[in-house]
Amino acid sequence: MKSLFDVDAWHEIFITIRKNKLRSFLTSFSIAWGIFMLMILLGSGNGLKNGTKKMFENSALNTIWVWTHRTSKAYDGYPKGRRVKLRNEDFNIIHSEVANIDKMSANFYMGSTPFAFKNESSNFSIKCCYPAVQEIDKLTVVDGRFLNYLDMVEKRKVVVISKQVVDALFRRENPINKMVIVKGIPFRVVGIVKGDDDELNPLIPFTTYQAVFQKTNRIHNLTLTTKQITVKESEKVEQDIRTRMAHRHHFDPTDTRALGTYNNFADYNRTMNIFASIQMFIWIIGCGTLMAGIVGVSNIMLIIVKERTKEIGIRKALGAQPKSIISLILQESIFLTTLAGFIGMIAGAGVMKLVGLIMEWNDMESDTFVNPSVDLSIAITATIVLIVSGVIAGYIPAKKAAKVSPIEALRYE
Repeated sequence: MKSLFDVDAWHEIFITIRKNKLRSFLTSFSIAWGIFMLMILLGSGNGLKNGTKKMFENSALNTIWVWTHRTSKAYDGYPKGRRVKLRNEDFNIIHSEVANIDKMSANFYMGSTPFAFKNESSNFSIKCCYPAVQEIDKLTVVDGRFLNYLDMVEKRKVVVISKQVVDALFRRENPINKMVIVKGIPFRVVGIVKGDDDELNPLIPFTTYQAVFQKTNRIHNLTLTTKQITVKESEKVEQDIRTRMAHRHHFDPTDTRALGTYNNFADYNRTMNIFASIQMFIWIIGCGTLMAGIVGVSNIMLIIVKERTKEIGIRKALGAQPKSIISLILQESIFLTTLAGFIGMIAGAGVMKLVGLIMEWNDMESDTFVNPSVDLSIAITATIVLIVSGVIAGYIPAKKAAKVSPIEALRYE
């Protein structure tokens, strides 16, 4: 086989390409388009997958939410439509008796509540919770500290705020250790936090809320994280909570309206399984597009060999070896396939990168489509596969032509 750096061979290839511009263009376009569409499909699939993952990042992946409403079924002599209310005892039972629970918080939400500092005032909704909320809701302390165990035990009048509260009340002052008036009662600001949502509710200890404001032991909902367990074990935790609460509050364990639960881990697993199926479908479509390109290359190479049959006969009559004829045809096939493949790869990856940048610059990223990038290793692998396929597609007709006797080749019309 001739050297890859044989100038005469490359000169001849370029002459052939120039003589058959339309044919060469259509061949290259079919290859480039196949790779380009594969990149677009893969990038779009990744964008959807990344967006879905981001939706689950607002809280710990292994989080379970528990809340109550009214019963929708009559049960054990109790009528339907009865209001189920969570109490402190429910928190204690679940926390101590249900296996595989890691962090847990009882939560109560105060509606629009007046906050005041010096001459500034504004209304905010308050979340009354346990210190475990920091890990459950993935909150980062920017300054100061978060709520702690002693705050809960001593029922301290302390509050953790977000940037939203800082901007509304403190302007340029550092709020740490300053006293704010919450519904007429002074609270000390001990920390500033941030999360995925800039408009975070101010946070106060759950026990402080019950002692100062509520005077009862009512709970709005429970949030908890599980230990490092499987999805099935996580669903067992969910079912165990439902069974215990149904027994305590006398409602049908199958009554999902009486007690609602949401298992973040199980939902994430189901969603990722759906995306695995979508990605498989994308690969099937992408590979089909690539196959169409490969078939196109094979057909074009058959045409090339037929058109050059007489030329091949002359070459053989002048003493050309079969391997030199195969080499010439293969080099043309490899050149067109490689060039078109990499153009398609770069164009597809470039379009996806541009879409991502435009969305970022214009703050257009949604919860369902984020960073539609393409794994470069996958793109290169797909291109190499196409090149190898192009070699095979060119080799078969080239080998067949090289076996034709010079006399038969010269007679070919």
